Amino acid sequence: MDSDDDFPVSSQSVINQEYSDTLLTQEDNFNMYFNDEKIKHIYSDISSDNDETVEIKPAEVDTRFASPITDDEMSSLMKKIIPGTTEKKISWACRLFESWRKARNDKIRQGDTSGHQLSFITRELDFLNDDELSYCLSRFIVETRKADGNEYPPKTLRQLVLLIQMHLNNIGRPVKLLSDPIFNELRNTLDNSMKIGASKGNGLLTKQVV
Repeated sequence: MDSDDDFPVSSQSVINQEYSDTLLTQEDNFNMYFNDEKIKHIYSDISSDNDETVEIKPAEVDTRFASPITDDEMSSLMKKIIPGTTEKKISWACRLFESWRKARNDKIRQGDTSGHQLSFITRELDFLNDDELSYCLSRFIVETRKADGNEYPPKTLRQLVLLIQMHLNNIGRPVKLLSDPIFNELRNTLDNSMKIGASKGNGLLTKQVV
């Protein structure tokens, strides 16, 4: 095995010289940029290393800087601002998913599975990994119903998926349920469910015959 000592000295000298020239070139470019009169005024409020204003007097600390913010306050600042009406819809979609999950588990527990062996969904929405999320949401949009037992219109099924996506994004999980390949099962199920719903005339307004 070749060691560092086997590397030709002449080649090392050339590389070191080229590296040194590169550093000098970068430093020269940096100095030329910040000494340009056209640029100076942009950074006029930034103190230099020799500027006496860099020193902060103890008496100024309480007035110059705000109090440290908490992690909760930081999280709140990082969240996207969502209108109140949209927030209510997101909350509704998440509650509907949880109600479906619990009802599905109850039916499996009671043996209401048409003889099929089905798995319980033990984890809540926020704790599902990507594979579980695709699996659960695919079944959610097929099995969920209105309070009167009727199917949701195709448009509402899509909105449910997007509202849940907004919820996940808002808690720091940037998923793309309708474009990421890992959610292909969900996207295909949604497309087919919407086509079937449209073929039934579900959600379409019919004109009254006069």
